[in-house]
Amino acid sequence: MDKTTLKVSTIIILLFIIVLGFALRIYNMDFPSIGCHNMKENEYLGIAQEMQKTGDFITQRVYFYNALSGIPGVKPYFQPPLVSYQVLLAWKLFKENIWGPRLCNILFGLLSIGLMYLIAKGLFHTTAPALFSAFLLAIMPLAVFFSRNIQPESPAFFYAFWEYMLCQIYFFSPKKVYSSLGRDFLVSRGVVSI
Repeated sequence: MDKTTLKVSTIIILLFIIVLGFALRIYNMDFPSIGCHNMKENEYLGIAQEMQKTGDFITQRVYFYNALSGIPGVKPYFQPPLVSYQVLLAWKLFKENIWGPRLCNILFGLLSIGLMYLIAKGLFHTTAPALFSAFLLAIMPLAVFFSRNIQPESPAFFYAFWEYMLCQIYFFSPKKVYSSLGRDFLVSRGVVSI
């Protein structure tokens, strides 16, 4: 098999893996946010609704915190409201719904699959282990779960992959630009996952 055919077949297989990952992540994408594992999703949605209602995009209000205790209150948040900003942006693009903000995290998850392929390709210098690594990430249950929830894990995972890939490139070709970009993605991951 010549190089062009191998490259085209690799791209087709990688696209198939990404489409498979997309299909796994969009199942019940508009299902209501319920359960113990999704409570953070409810908080981010509530914060975004309050920001939209009040016009105050700094204060993070969650009015249903301790709702069953008889004394509901506002839960103080010490992290930047980046996930709530993501929700507001998705609502601006797709109107107020549940699947719009989830779609943003699904895109981060799909981009992470592509980055996993590039990282594995750089480590193994062959295509088969890189495609297998991307396939495993595409079907990994925790990756599917967290990339379809409105939580900071999927963007943080994406930034961590970028950071690792840039460090890997810097290791093999020490240029200052890769070191600087790696540092920037490290800071981005830290801000997202506070």
